[in-house]
Amino acid sequence: MLLITRKLIASVGAVLTLVTTGCFAQAYPSRPVRIIVPFPPGALTDVLGRLVAKNLQSALGQPFVVENIAGANSQIGTERVAKAGPDGYTLLVSATHFVAVPALSPKLPYDPARDFTPVALLANTPLVLLVNPAVPASTPAEFVAYAKAQPKGLSYGSSGIGSSIHFAGSLFAMATGAPLVHVPYQGSAGSITDVLGGNIPAIFLDVGAGAGLVAVGKVRAIGVTSAQRSAALPQVPSLSEVAPGFSIGAWYGLYGPAGMSKQITELLNMHAVRAVNSPEHADVMVKRGNEPGKLDAPKFADYLRDELQKWSRIAREANIKAD
Repeated sequence: MLLITRKLIASVGAVLTLVTTGCFAQAYPSRPVRIIVPFPPGALTDVLGRLVAKNLQSALGQPFVVENIAGANSQIGTERVAKAGPDGYTLLVSATHFVAVPALSPKLPYDPARDFTPVALLANTPLVLLVNPAVPASTPAEFVAYAKAQPKGLSYGSSGIGSSIHFAGSLFAMATGAPLVHVPYQGSAGSITDVLGGNIPAIFLDVGAGAGLVAVGKVRAIGVTSAQRSAALPQVPSLSEVAPGFSIGAWYGLYGPAGMSKQITELLNMHAVRAVNSPEHADVMVKRGNEPGKLDAPKFADYLRDELQKWSRIAREANIKAD
């Protein structure tokens, strides 16, 4: 009798598990999902957000609607997600600002480590160090030696204080001892114009944009900021040749509010990773210098934790502060 009862309980448990799983699959999503992008339309963050939204909508059968909520250096849209319910109906696609802004401004209306559920790494975009052709350096070692020989250091341009370019230059200076002097611009256009005109000797730029300038001979590429060479500039070495372990760049992630269930997180991760790695999108991304993300949700959570620590350390040691 006891054996029969145990078998009955086990059978009921198995049935309940199947029913619960089926109910979950049908229950989420049962209505439209918002994906907040905390930047204006048009940038890569927005492009990735819309790519993921399109594929999630196709796979899960509900609208995934992208909303651009820009302002306060991404804080307004990011805070909106932090304060949303953890039901999977409000998501965030953000750029490296997710780790850079907290490193520069510790007093935020949200905590990136506590108030979010990391879902998926969507893409990495390495940077490339470019110099005006008049600079007598062609390799990372020659560039460092040339920078050290300048009495007042060697200037490099960036798209602004606290940008991934600023952080990359600061980390490279700390790793090599090269006296690099940061010259911030309002966006990358001004820094590109000035390095082409010889007003500043160097800039860091994302590899997609940098590859075009290299191809027409307007600048010389010294090295990429990824640990390995980039498919967009396969002939250019990594800066890690003179700074072992050096690796930094822009990257993009998908997040939900803190407390989102494991089932929803894993479901979203699976389809988001599939989206950016699909043949129709991955080939285009790689040619433009973007590396599609492949991490599962737990590994992305580990990656995010390490990046939060790294960017905070760079800001502290290089004394990078918000305007």
